Amino acid sequence: MSLKTASLHLKRVNRCVNTCEFGGADTGPTCSRILEGHGTICRALGDTLALCSPMIISQDQINTLFDRIEKAFDETESWVGKEEIRVG
Repeated sequence: MSLKTASLHLKRVNRCVNTCEFGGADTGPTCSRILEGHGTICRALGDTLALCSPMIISQDQINTLFDRIEKAFDETESWVGKEEIRVG
């Protein structure tokens, strides 16, 4: 993966994170479960997600991974709103 591609993916994730402020102790594990439901192996470390991607990964797989992350963040934000645990 090129540095430019990595930078674009990080900007996508930052946009997802910056558009919502998550809250509550269950947010990380909930997002992890949602992400796993989309076929991505990960684990929650508090409010941090550790991704378990393959050692060898193609550009298409990276794009799919970040699409899944974006979708999981959107669904987690929706869950936070329903649970009324938004911070800020």
